[in-house]
Amino acid sequence: MAETLMSDLSTIIPSILQPMAQTKMAEYIDFMMHGVMDRVTLPAGDYVNFPAFKELAGTADRMVDSGSYDINKIDVIKDVAAVCHRIKVFGANDLSAIVSGTDPMGAISSQIARYFAKVVQLSALSVLKGQIITSGALNSTNLYDVFVDDATEGNQKPLTSSIAAKGLGKLGDELNSVSAWVMHGKVLADLLSAGYVSTYTQRNQAIEIGNMGEVMSFMGRPIIVADSCTAVAGSAATKYYTYGLKKGALAYGVQKDLNPEVGRDSKDKVSYLSTDLHYATHLRGCAYQSGTGGSNPTDTTLATATSWALVAESAKFVGMVAIATN
Repeated sequence: MAETLMSDLSTIIPSILQPMAQTKMAEYIDFMMHGVMDRVTLPAGDYVNFPAFKELAGTADRMVDSGSYDINKIDVIKDVAAVCHRIKVFGANDLSAIVSGTDPMGAISSQIARYFAKVVQLSALSVLKGQIITSGALNSTNLYDVFVDDATEGNQKPLTSSIAAKGLGKLGDELNSVSAWVMHGKVLADLLSAGYVSTYTQRNQAIEIGNMGEVMSFMGRPIIVADSCTAVAGSAATKYYTYGLKKGALAYGVQKDLNPEVGRDSKDKVSYLSTDLHYATHLRGCAYQSGTGGSNPTDTTLATATSWALVAESAKFVGMVAIATN
């Protein structure tokens, strides 16, 4: 059977496919849909500084007639992120079933957008993991760990509202700023089984039941479910990390947006669609350490404790709490 060649598919026009995929990608990044991740434009370079300022502090001056007051400095935080350069090449055989439909441009743009949305979210989860694992910048301040390494179900500690409340307490008076949960499917299943999950109606959200616009929530906060969420195998059980994030805690910086190109390898007579993305995922308040992490980091490097350092004046202002359970 002859191969379906991209050169034969005249309906695939990269200049049109590109903006379609770029627009759809934002719809597939659950972190952005729930407001815990903002998109920003990045300058050139392997490392970029995110504009950030320390929280204003100190006692206010008492205002009096003919008074003279000190001028206080607003300190800038050196919030550094590393740019990731990613590419994926799909052969014509991979795409032939997709492009054979009535709307090939729409189908392919959706596939590309969905794939790279997962790439970005995996990098973001790797960044979060790097902060809270052993020796991580936020391990001693923003992690509430009740995990029991025991295979007996009765001895284990699944997530509950009581455990979550104590976890939120790690943020002190910033606990109410947490606006969404990110959790593994197993953790969500435990919450559903225990009756902790409620729903509310809102279209175009990350988790919908039966496409009826009902969004799952836990303690009044929407749930983002991802099986790429941090899970660490113990000797007898698996430790699952659930993250509570405030609005804008994460940044998705774009240096060069999705860039699909159609090509053909004349030697092997194979046609392909190549797409690249140049971006950074970043937890505001924690700076990437280029000296240890290096440029163009892998997700493994992003998930390494030595790749990060706290630069916010207090860990509670980072806007992330992690809860480790069975």
